[in-house]
Order: sequence, then structure tokens, then C-alpha cells
Amino acid sequence: MIPVARTTLLVMACAVGLSAIQPAYAAQDDRAFIDAEAAFQAGNFRKALSKLEDFLAEFPESRHRQQALYFAGESASELEKFSIARMHYDALLREYPDTAFRQRAEYGRAMAMSREGRAPDAVEALLSVAPGLEDERARRKCYRA
Repeated sequence: MIPVARTTLLVMACAVGLSAIQPAYAAQDDRAFIDAEAAFQAGNFRKALSKLEDFLAEFPESRHRQQALYFAGESASELEKFSIARMHYDALLREYPDTAFRQRAEYGRAMAMSREGRAPDAVEALLSVAPGLEDERARRKCYRA
């Protein structure tokens, strides 16, 4: 049997050890996101997309997830990987319906659909983003993309 004083010390040591893990995770999370964001901001979209997808897989509960999903969608669009872009925009809109990136993500999603050859779906998506946009103008934009 372990004496009470030792048990208390063991419990305290475990608690301290567990609390030390959280800041380390957060620091890793922040570093990984900052590195991916720097590649995105520098216009290195291939590197950014790779780092963002690694980040999203490794840190699914990150506070940076919304931004990472948006940047991944934008990076994929820049690389003309439209189905991947749409996948990231869809995830962002599904997981964070009230995101500050909503309008830009919906527009990016519509343009990705257009570039995938899904112009009718893109027109419908674009009109839902910009209800004041005339149908003909939306069609020109989506069929031209």
C-alpha cells in the first residue's frame, strides 16, 4: 500500500505532467500553423497546401482550423486543384457555418465548381452567395471561368 503523502505527490506529479502536455501541444499547433500560413502568404501555394493538409490532419481540434481550411481551399484553387479546393471549402462551411470566411468560401466553392465543368451548379451556388447578382451576370462568370 502506498502512503497518503506519496499518493498525493504522485497525483500532483501526474497533474503537472498532464498540464505540461497541453501547452506543448498548443505550441506545436501554433508553430505548424504559422509555418503553413507563411508559405500561403508568400504565394508558395504548393508548399502551403501540403503544410495545411498536414496541419489539419495532425491538429483536428486546433483553434486555427477555420483559417487553415480556408487557406487550404485558396491554395488548392491557385494550383487549379478544384476538387480539393471544393473539399476544403465544403468542410469549412459545414463545420463553421457562421465563419467570417463564409462569403469568400462560398464564392471560392462556386468558382471551383465552375472550373470543374459544373457551371449550372456553380451559377446556383453563386446566386446563393450574392442574391442581388443578376442571373445572366452569374451565368457569364461561371461559364467563362
